[in-house]
Amino acid sequence: MKDIQSRAEALAAAQAAANRMFEVSCPKRQARAQAVRVDGLVITAEAVHAAVRSSDGSTAYRVRIGHSPKRTWKCSCPDAAQRGLTDGPCKHAVAVARVAASAAKDELSALAAVLVIP
Repeated sequence: MKDIQSRAEALAAAQAAANRMFEVSCPKRQARAQAVRVDGLVITAEAVHAAVRSSDGSTAYRVRIGHSPKRTWKCSCPDAAQRGLTDGPCKHAVAVARVAASAAKDELSALAAVLVIP
């Protein structure tokens, strides 16, 4: 039961961080993030990790969205390296945030069903 509770807490933190990242991102990057494919999404107690392909599919970027203890983000793409944190999250980080929020919500719903006592 404690493992389920710990997982639920990690998912809730990841969902909140992902939703917040999406909220603070610019609409142009939100729109461009719709076309980005996210692979290998993993939600841990501290962060969300995923791989994202470049627009032409030739390069994979690594994205990390931290949610505990601090909300941070990193992407290995040139845009993130060039602009850093000043212009908000890159389209890859926004795409991972969108997918992570949805995945966390779905898994939390599944955990809630398990925790219901008949």
